[in-house]
Amino acid sequence: MVPAAIEFLRILRRRRRILSLKVTDLRLRRAQFELGPLSFELEAGQCCGLIGANGSGKSSLLKALLGRLQISSGSIMGLPRQRAAIGLEPLLIESWSIQNFIDWYSLLAGRSPDETFLSALKSYRSMKISWLSSGWKRFVEASCVLSHSFEIYFLDEVFVHLDPRRREQLESLIHKRLQAGAMVILTAHSSSELNKLAFTCRQIVLDEGTS
Repeated sequence: MVPAAIEFLRILRRRRRILSLKVTDLRLRRAQFELGPLSFELEAGQCCGLIGANGSGKSSLLKALLGRLQISSGSIMGLPRQRAAIGLEPLLIESWSIQNFIDWYSLLAGRSPDETFLSALKSYRSMKISWLSSGWKRFVEASCVLSHSFEIYFLDEVFVHLDPRRREQLESLIHKRLQAGAMVILTAHSSSELNKLAFTCRQIVLDEGTS
């Protein structure tokens, strides 16, 4: 192989894979519930917020995007292999300490965490999960998951029960992941919850299972 061709292959191997998620005419049908058709695109470094009341299909859509729920029609293209979810199912064990959870999730992720994402937990790592408020539990869970690098994060009502200080800290962690090129899809009950974010987040409103 000529030197020019060899160098070209080296450049291709070094080039970072371009992330792009494309959802086209997605529909979900369950009993008397129907969501869609829904279409949107998301690229590296972008955030998308799904807005809707309880029962509007936010969590169901996240599960479909994660491959945990079969779609009725439409397509999902480009879903990254490296993905993480918060809020769709319990991750915390009440009898564990915060440090136990950090260690366990690191084993699950197969890598060490970025400790800068865990700085707010420094003085609390010996505390039992059972001692924490619901807001603090969500903050611990989110901080730990975000301390690991994934290509896309699914965050289901991640700001619920957070006090202003923890909300600001969590926004900063999410923003850091966006700046590093990750994609973020999060859910909220109203647009006002996302309008206050410290970063740009496109909004999709789901109304009683339709979009």
